[in-house]
Amino acid sequence: MAHAPLWTLDPTASLSTEQERLLTNIRSLPTTAELHVARLSPDADSLLQLGSSVVLTVAPGRAVIAAGQDVTRRGPSDVSWSGAIENEFGHVSLVLTTIGVTGSLQSVARESLVHASYRIAPLGGGLQAISCVDPSRFPPD
Repeated sequence: MAHAPLWTLDPTASLSTEQERLLTNIRSLPTTAELHVARLSPDADSLLQLGSSVVLTVAPGRAVIAAGQDVTRRGPSDVSWSGAIENEFGHVSLVLTTIGVTGSLQSVARESLVHASYRIAPLGGGLQAISCVDPSRFPPD
């Protein structure tokens, strides 16, 4: 069964001054280990349904498939969507608004037990920032 991508990485996206500012702010966070720009699917609202599975590409060569298990729809392009990651231990939580998608993705690959954590933030204009979080960079308690 084919799964639709919620976004696709777009390393050559033309960014506005405001989008560049937002990316600079995300890049400057001490926990940001890797950062990519992605273009949100124009069908994002219709893809985020209960039971639907979507492809979430978080880095070149790294994508997961997640299935919607908990969905709250408040209106067009206003939905909270979360679910488990297929074939891995992990979970995704996303909120779609007219600005874009905000969310997080936590996964542990079954074969290697490598943990990965990602933040998703809207940049506007259909673009998203996908950042890999390095937990070792969090300040001590």
